[in-house]
Amino acid sequence: MSSDNGSSFTLLNTTASPALTIPFNSNGTFIIGVLAIDSDDSPPFPPGGDTLNIAVLDKNPTAVLTGDTVVFENRTAFFNASGSTSSPDTISSYEWDFNYNGTFVPAANVTGPVVNHTYPSPSTPTVAVKVTDSDGSFNISTLSVLVKPSDHDLSVDSISQNKSTSTVYLFDTVNVTANISNLGNFEENITIRLKEGTTVLTTTTATIQRNTTGQLSFNWTPTIAGFHTLIVEILPVSGETNAVNNQKILQNVQVFSVKDNVDLSFVNPTQYPEASENSSSQFYVWVRVANNLTTDFNDFPVALNSDGLNINTTQDGNQQAVKVFDPLSGTRTFWWLLDSGSVATKNMTITIGNGADSVTINRTVSIV
Repeated sequence: MSSDNGSSFTLLNTTASPALTIPFNSNGTFIIGVLAIDSDDSPPFPPGGDTLNIAVLDKNPTAVLTGDTVVFENRTAFFNASGSTSSPDTISSYEWDFNYNGTFVPAANVTGPVVNHTYPSPSTPTVAVKVTDSDGSFNISTLSVLVKPSDHDLSVDSISQNKSTSTVYLFDTVNVTANISNLGNFEENITIRLKEGTTVLTTTTATIQRNTTGQLSFNWTPTIAGFHTLIVEILPVSGETNAVNNQKILQNVQVFSVKDNVDLSFVNPTQYPEASENSSSQFYVWVRVANNLTTDFNDFPVALNSDGLNINTTQDGNQQAVKVFDPLSGTRTFWWLLDSGSVATKNMTITIGNGADSVTINRTVSIV
């Protein structure tokens, strides 16, 4: 095909449609010619067809930069431009300006889009990456960075205990958990203490990496009824100038005495069980538990020791030796049905409370 001025064209397409989509894979100036031919092959008008000059502009790459935005002095910061794209060209180079002062240089010993850099002192620099494609076009992306001074900073973030929704009894084992953080930029060997008021109960040590969190647990056994204040603290390390967040306080942990507030007895002073029961039969052990306070006792256990006899069933329809009242409010009763077994003398023992605060009743049963 040629135009009326003698220019030659390459045939791209023949179509019955007056519209045509043409992709351009490079930049420059292009001449598009069109020649319309009707069904009876009449000469085209104007002779040689018509032309259109098109300027195809270069498409820059898209630079995308991610990485550390908060770092410590003399610590390695990482930056990543792998999300950058270029089409239809390809990316040919990445150049970096770690203070964005206009001087871009390739990263030392790095050909890819991921680099690291160390800032020697506290500052607020802007890091920039210059992404260049195969035809020389480029694009720049930046990232603001906060370089913090080297610091030692430890924190007790929170403190809790596992019986917060239950009732704490004297000589219970209470698990106290603390969440801690190393907010500084040094690995620290720390000493952590559990205290009750000013009294140190437990001390332990641990190592915590910089910029990490962790969890520690302590067991606390209360020996005095009433309200208690528990404290978990991290002793300040060398160089730590701000220790205000090194402890957390758990206030008003109430501890109850079972012996002082709960009555325990058999339902009948002479029966359930009786002093004598028939062998190869069954008999009841029936107990009364009375909470004398207006405060409900949650998760209150009552334990039967059947001296080796099998529990056939209980008032709850199971074979558990421990009945947990949740809650224990006012006076409650409960029974166990035991298989009497063979001729023997057995001691039925029921216990509530822990250690020195426990209450125990027992009754000897002769199996005849």
